[in-house]
Amino acid sequence: MVRRLYSNKNTNQSAYGQYVSELPRSILAILTNVPFVLITLASVTEGSVLIPAGVTGTLIGGALVSKLDLTVRAMLKVCCATSVISWLCIWIFILHCPNPQFFHGAIRSSNRIVDFTSECNKNCHCEATMLDPICSVENVVYASPCFAGCVTKEIMPHPDDPSWDLQVYKNCSCVPTPLGAPMDETVYDFDATREKCSTNCNLLVYYMVVMFICVFFSSFSAAPIITVMIRCVEEKERAVAFAVKWVSVRLLGNMPAPMLLGSVIDGSCLLWQEVCQGRGACLLYHNEYLAQSMLEFLVPVKTGSVILFFAALITMSDEE
Repeated sequence: MVRRLYSNKNTNQSAYGQYVSELPRSILAILTNVPFVLITLASVTEGSVLIPAGVTGTLIGGALVSKLDLTVRAMLKVCCATSVISWLCIWIFILHCPNPQFFHGAIRSSNRIVDFTSECNKNCHCEATMLDPICSVENVVYASPCFAGCVTKEIMPHPDDPSWDLQVYKNCSCVPTPLGAPMDETVYDFDATREKCSTNCNLLVYYMVVMFICVFFSSFSAAPIITVMIRCVEEKERAVAFAVKWVSVRLLGNMPAPMLLGSVIDGSCLLWQEVCQGRGACLLYHNEYLAQSMLEFLVPVKTGSVILFFAALITMSDEE
């Protein structure tokens, strides 16, 4: 079925909207307007992926609609194209940095249990819910100085920048000396430092670029969507149509999306902080599970958005 568009011409609305009794009829007419419903559902799925629209994409999208005087079908094609581009961007989550190398294989990936206890620290009575990581000279992460079996803490000038102080730990029973030999005092006179262990994973720049593209094209279609929605309902029903649209976006998109996304992120937590009031913030995430969970959540949502935009294009005509 191809839906007819409505323009501002020859529309008699002098007696429309004056009675509350007309509201059910208007809502029914709007909810049976196939292009309007499809575009509204597409907006819901768009909002659940990237709630804050990019200002740049919105402005450029609005300027494109204004300057090029696009037809309704042309604007829907723009929406379809931008939704496909943002769908492709979601696959960046295939790439992820590995979890840092914790001492003694602390992360059991099969059941997501974190265990920092070993023979060298079992008598230290360390608090498992207090993550206070330090980095050994072998670039291995220890959950805390206690789990590293460290006895001494000192402050010394940073080797790379003497103007900065560096907190170091000595006499750590869990930090092995290289090749079983005594540690060279001229190179290392400590076992671990209060610094982040170095990593060869440099995906942050790629993530930032891809997410910028995703936000840009997701917001690029904002102006075309609004313009198409104005044109696919009768003028006398537009106020009610926009009310239905935004209620749908709030109830089906903006409200549940943060809760669902938060649940996805929390499900990848390996270690929770324990506070007096109960569970606190997540102290350690499993990067692989987090990336996988984000894909499992975002790909179906964005796929639904793409399908709905193309369905709206199929049901729309340029008749005025």
